[in-house]
Amino acid sequence: MPDGTTYKMSYEAFDPKSVRSCRGVPTIAKENLISAGDFHDDTTHKMSYGAWPGIKKQSIIYPRDHKLSGDGPMQELTTHKHDYTPKPIDTSPVIVNPPSIGLSSAPMERNSVMSMSYKCPDYNSFEPATSYKPLTRYLPPESPVDDSTTQKLSYMPWKPQQKPDMPWARRYSYVLPNVPLETHTVYNGSYMAPGKMIEDSGGHLEGCYCLFPTECFDADGNPPNKTTCPPNYDPNTENTRVNPGEIPS
Repeated sequence: MPDGTTYKMSYEAFDPKSVRSCRGVPTIAKENLISAGDFHDDTTHKMSYGAWPGIKKQSIIYPRDHKLSGDGPMQELTTHKHDYTPKPIDTSPVIVNPPSIGLSSAPMERNSVMSMSYKCPDYNSFEPATSYKPLTRYLPPESPVDDSTTQKLSYMPWKPQQKPDMPWARRYSYVLPNVPLETHTVYNGSYMAPGKMIEDSGGHLEGCYCLFPTECFDADGNPPNKTTCPPNYDPNTENTRVNPGEIPS
């Protein structure tokens, strides 16, 4: 097969070593906005809202300084410093006790206070305690169980009554119609194939019934031959509609 595919022809092979060392030339964008000259300072705001002649700007009125903090610097001696003056206190030196717990080289004693206080008793010298555990085997009752329960005494048996006949509740089976269904539908009467239409006294169409009545008649009104009609069907004598799917081959 030819290997000149669209992909290979669009993306040509390249050397990875040469691509690793090459560097593209940067494209510097040129300035496309050029000013025609200096901007004029007559803006719409200046030209619309000009100066009012003969009107002076109102001078700023500053609030008066009442010098609530005084003229000089604030006094450093506060009430707290005056009442609570620093007093020298001699602190006692910290007494650090020397370490009194050391490690012994002798092995530790196995007889602890716990093991010497709670010894394992000798169970042979004690009588076993009486067990009140319930028995696991079934003990049948000495007298028969009474079968007259509250359920049986409250709800005595009664004889069911005969179900009343309700004709309106009967479910009838499907009954086949006695009169055959009309085969001449509105669709067949409305959409006919081109040809000669012959109706009998009952209003039914006569002729070949390959697909629709009188469909196979020619332009001169001659009935079709046996090659176009279904097998074992004579359009001149039979007028019964035959389903094309049920025509024997």
